[in-house]
Amino acid sequence: MHEHGGFMLADVVGLGKTIIGTLIIKRFLSMPEDDGRERKILVITPPAIQSAWKKTIAMFDKESDDKIAPYIDFITTGRIGNIADDDDSEDESGDSGEFGETLQYKNYGFIVIDESHRFRNSSTLMYQSLDELIQKIGANTGEYPYVGLLSATPQNNSPIDLKNQIYLFERDHKESTLKRAESGNLER
Repeated sequence: MHEHGGFMLADVVGLGKTIIGTLIIKRFLSMPEDDGRERKILVITPPAIQSAWKKTIAMFDKESDDKIAPYIDFITTGRIGNIADDDDSEDESGDSGEFGETLQYKNYGFIVIDESHRFRNSSTLMYQSLDELIQKIGANTGEYPYVGLLSATPQNNSPIDLKNQIYLFERDHKESTLKRAESGNLER
């Protein structure tokens, strides 16, 4: 994550990607704040698994003095385009509660995307909205957020599926930190 700006955790269903993702969030929050990234996390999940994330985080916070839940915002995969720029944003129900579906724009330091294979197509509005959010955070802070990709099926159709997901954290596609890819040129 530190070397490449993000990571991909690909493993079969039911082997604990949510738990590992939560442990990485906990580790990120425990790091000294000298990396230029805000200690604020955005977790993007499909609606069906968001409650599992919240339960896992609550389980980690139950016996801990260093709670992680206050640092985490949630949004469902299809709502990623609804991140608002103003501070008076409310979700569709009129509630600006902790886990509202329309989030205020924040300079997130770490974005975790569960079922990241849903972001395999760079021409979708969902992908473009997320890419724009990451770009905006980088422009505002001088550091792109770390991006954690979790998926049981990171490649559905072709290697382009992987490339588009990797582009979410490897922002310089022609001179990436992945040097085995034609000296870092991911586009080639």
